[in-house]
Amino acid sequence: MLNKIKTLKKPLIIILVLATLFVVGKNIFSPKHSANKEAETKHFSEPVAKNVILYIGDGMGPEAMGLLMQYARYAQNSKYIEKQSVLEKFMNDSAQGLVLNNIHNGIVTDSAAAITQMTSGEISSAGYIGMNYKKQPVKTVLVKAKENGKAVGIVCDSELIDATPSGLVAHNLNRYDKDNIAEDMINSNVDVMLSGGLAYFISKKQKGSKRTDNKDLVALAHKKGYDIVYDKKGLRNSRSGKILGLFSNKYMPYAIDKYERENLYVPDLSSMALKALRVLSKKEDGFFLMVEAAKLDWALHMQDAGATMHEMLAFDETLAFLYKYAYNHPDTLLIVTADHDTGGFGFEYNKDKSEKQVIAIDGSKAKMGYKNFASYENLDRLYGQKTLWQNFQKEFESFPKDQQNLSNFTALFNNMFAMFLDKQELKQIFETRDYKAAKTLLDAKRNVVWATNNHISTPVNVIAYGAGSEYFKGVYHNTEIATKISVILGLE
Repeated sequence: MLNKIKTLKKPLIIILVLATLFVVGKNIFSPKHSANKEAETKHFSEPVAKNVILYIGDGMGPEAMGLLMQYARYAQNSKYIEKQSVLEKFMNDSAQGLVLNNIHNGIVTDSAAAITQMTSGEISSAGYIGMNYKKQPVKTVLVKAKENGKAVGIVCDSELIDATPSGLVAHNLNRYDKDNIAEDMINSNVDVMLSGGLAYFISKKQKGSKRTDNKDLVALAHKKGYDIVYDKKGLRNSRSGKILGLFSNKYMPYAIDKYERENLYVPDLSSMALKALRVLSKKEDGFFLMVEAAKLDWALHMQDAGATMHEMLAFDETLAFLYKYAYNHPDTLLIVTADHDTGGFGFEYNKDKSEKQVIAIDGSKAKMGYKNFASYENLDRLYGQKTLWQNFQKEFESFPKDQQNLSNFTALFNNMFAMFLDKQELKQIFETRDYKAAKTLLDAKRNVVWATNNHISTPVNVIAYGAGSEYFKGVYHNTEIATKISVILGLE
């Protein structure tokens, strides 16, 4: 009998160890687990902050942030006199953390699941708007803030029915069910909503509508007391405490194209955010405001480095206003983060026999063989890009047939992208009209590389300034952002 027990003892120990690891591991590796549980366990006798501003750079991984900061510091013609971006100053003055953003059904997230998790504290699945992975509706911090008597606002520079803005109030298992999502947005009674996407709020009988039914959500919004504005002037002149701004039929313009004639009447992200602050801050009980720099993600998906640069500059311009507000109002918490990383942008060194020496920024020289380590001039070239890459083909093919020659092809290319290529470098591309090859050449000449044109799983920064900011330090899952906000605002 004793021998049998000895024989069984070793396998039994192994089974017990494995069972223990399973139980512990289930907790350790669950998306909700974090070494930093302070905001979840600590309770305050009164709220730490009166106001919260959540500023999201869609797709803004560390690569895009680095691009902005390198441009500010090192570009010869940097628009920053002090050679420092607002983002860099803000980061130096703030508490910082790192956020994991995996979802129930994958390592990589989309914007729908990301905003749902960040603002509800519950795990979601790709494509779900305001629903957890069990397909149950969730309540976000914006909704909780509204229930607690705070004013609430949503600002976004794409479309109001896009994943991030709609994820705060809508409930849908399909982020592309835009008819119903638009209806949810109006019925939410959010105090200030500013974005694009008018086409989804007007009856299909009306010109430009994208709806599949005859519902007139603009009329419904009027009945609910919204002052509806459609352009920069209307937004500026509105004196209402309840504003619906729909500034474009579909998505709002890219930052790089905001000075085009058709875009001159459209407010930019910073002016929308500033208006929202002025309206919401009148509420004595405080406010919750979400601002999204959405077009950054679009530029990254297109792998357009110049457009990415301009979106980051627009992001920084808006951050300046939000940062100043938080600085002047100690009862305000400003959180800057991203829903996910997109693209995997970077500069690379490459072989180039025309450059035998590397000249450092301090003027010193180092012999490194035949390698080009990406000149700082590339930063100015990205800033000097005049429009989206995808507009090049359209622009050239709009020329009269007799003017569609190699000289004009080269001149247009150099003018649009701040390059100095000669005809021979572009001759084969012109003759074959291989615009994809032209894009490859442009990136190579600017030392630009991309990992993908999709989302990637890189953890993203979270940067917090103001009341309660210290609770955002550490590494944690994005569901904990909602928990921290709820505790700090006293919503629990």
